Amino acid sequence: MDNKQDSAEFARQKKIPESFCVEPRQDLDALLKKLGEEKAKFEAVVAAIGDPVVIIDTDYRVLYQNKIADGLFGDNIGRYCHAVYQGRKEVCPECALTQAWQDGGIHKIEKIMTSGNDAKYVEIAASPLKDSTGKLVAGIEIVRDITKRKLAEQKLQKTNSLLQAVLDSTTDGILAVDPEGHLLTCNQKFVEIWGIPPHILKQYGDDEALAFVLDQVQHPDAFLQKVRDLYRSPDATDLDVISFKDGRSIERYTRALVINGRNRGRVWSFRDITKFRQAEEEKGKLVSELQTALAEVKRLSGFLPICSHCKKIRDSDGQWIQIETYITKHSEAVFSHGICPECIQIYHPEEYKKIYPEDR
Repeated sequence: MDNKQDSAEFARQKKIPESFCVEPRQDLDALLKKLGEEKAKFEAVVAAIGDPVVIIDTDYRVLYQNKIADGLFGDNIGRYCHAVYQGRKEVCPECALTQAWQDGGIHKIEKIMTSGNDAKYVEIAASPLKDSTGKLVAGIEIVRDITKRKLAEQKLQKTNSLLQAVLDSTTDGILAVDPEGHLLTCNQKFVEIWGIPPHILKQYGDDEALAFVLDQVQHPDAFLQKVRDLYRSPDATDLDVISFKDGRSIERYTRALVINGRNRGRVWSFRDITKFRQAEEEKGKLVSELQTALAEVKRLSGFLPICSHCKKIRDSDGQWIQIETYITKHSEAVFSHGICPECIQIYHPEEYKKIYPEDR
């Protein structure tokens, strides 16, 4: 068999794709050269990806790593991927390659990849590799280091959790909405004040949520008009009191939500002042009663017509009544009766002698 026949037989045995085939007159050296060129192209494409690329066979052994993967994880050719990347003795239960092999699609997962004492957050995109007959022979994983992104997300989540904790610790109900009135965030006190169910809260700003809110206030038309006026004036600030049908009084304060100098919506603050207003009403009632009492006391300090003999006082109705009765009626004074020494001597001389024997 000459070189031409050797080349054709080699191509058939190795199942080389047709795109790699050469004319019968070309020899094996030309074919190998072409294979080398294709390999170089493949290496160039993989290098241009900029992320670690790993090819793993169906036994989960590493067949290939590009230079970036070598730099991150070391040379792991021939080793089990779950052992070198995850430190596991068995295949990872959430393995993206397993999923790709099962349905033939591309699967992405996020996980922590370990190499020695180093751990990184990575996003793995896995897809199956098949030969020219369609038989599954391996899988390819592109590993993207997302450690910085995950750490930033964790920091953001921590900040958001802290902010939510601060909001929930306030005594006021807080609501932040976008320029269209849809929910950005709120605290638990806001939910308690309005009693909004979770499924309505998620859609805050739509017709169902608006109807739920309006059904609670005493003057829904005025309430709705004020809200619309404020949304038409995005930079406006407003303070008023909302009267609820259940008797509560809620003070509402609102201003623009400004972030980095730009208006991003509106913040609403709600404070239950029901007890405060009740106290104010009680205070007003008490003041009125005190003023009435003071007026009564002033009447006693004015001109009082009194009899020069029996000492009775003539009231506003023209009736003559005992002085102690009059004073008791027009003040809080309470009388107890006794007798002075002069009267005892006049009306009870014997008793006087007993009480004052030194005057004999």
